[in-house]
Amino acid sequence: MSFQSLNKIIESRYLRRENLIVNMQSLETKNINCSSCQGKCCTMMANSMMMTPIETMDLYKYLKDEGLWTNELIDKLTSCIKDFRLAEQLDLGRGRVFRRTYTCPFYLNQFPGCPLPRSVKPYGCLAFNPGQGTPSDGEGCHSELALLEKREDLVESEEDLNQLLKERMNLTWEKLPIPVALLEMDKVWEQLEDTQLP
Repeated sequence: MSFQSLNKIIESRYLRRENLIVNMQSLETKNINCSSCQGKCCTMMANSMMMTPIETMDLYKYLKDEGLWTNELIDKLTSCIKDFRLAEQLDLGRGRVFRRTYTCPFYLNQFPGCPLPRSVKPYGCLAFNPGQGTPSDGEGCHSELALLEKREDLVESEEDLNQLLKERMNLTWEKLPIPVALLEMDKVWEQLEDTQLP
């Protein structure tokens, strides 16, 4: 697989999120949405979102392509890592790590709270929805785990692709907090462009 083929996989980022996005749209038609909420789920009050290599690549490539990967953003990511001690991984054993809470560096503290398009958001963000109505303070919101599991079943090859990315890019992580994952991807992105994947 060449870098060009990998670009085609990146372009399929919507398809890998489709069931989560369709669910959000369905909830919105029932007036179940985040339009009245300040986005507590994006703050250190509730956010511990982590991303896999392919989720990170989707977001990183979007930021690069849109001219949003700037020194200002890199500084913001670095500050977030420092402020919330995200570089310190606490191993809980059996491949699990302690998930630190942090305020997402993309959080705007206004509506809409997140400027990122749904096609590049982490899967966990897309699956975290209100249970009913339009909450104002995150009440009744929950992660729809069944939808995440269904997404994994629909995209069986993704685990193989994550493993391939880890091997070819010498990544040692399964999932990392958003700012850490993005900076790690930035360190190795040029290697990927020069690598011919089988």
